Amino acid sequence: MLAPQFLCQIRRLPGAIVIVLGCLLSLCLGVVLGPSIGRAQPDPLLAAIIGGPQRSEANKARDQYRHPLEVLSFFGLKVDSNPT
Repeated sequence: MLAPQFLCQIRRLPGAIVIVLGCLLSLCLGVVLGPSIGRAQPDPLLAAIIGGPQRSEANKARDQYRHPLEVLSFFGLKVDSNPT
């Protein structure tokens, strides 16, 4: 007859396999999709608007910390978007 401790280890095995397979799948997806995420080219018209005269110099000075073009591009904002 099998010892109770061994039976507990067998019962945990499927859960452990699921966790390992999930980690491997996450790793594979990260390797495959990682380089393509966030590679959209920023819209040059959007860059012109961000650097336009309607923005104060104080706001433009903060752009090096805020990265407005990158943030707006990440969220998919285009010049002709209607952000309502």
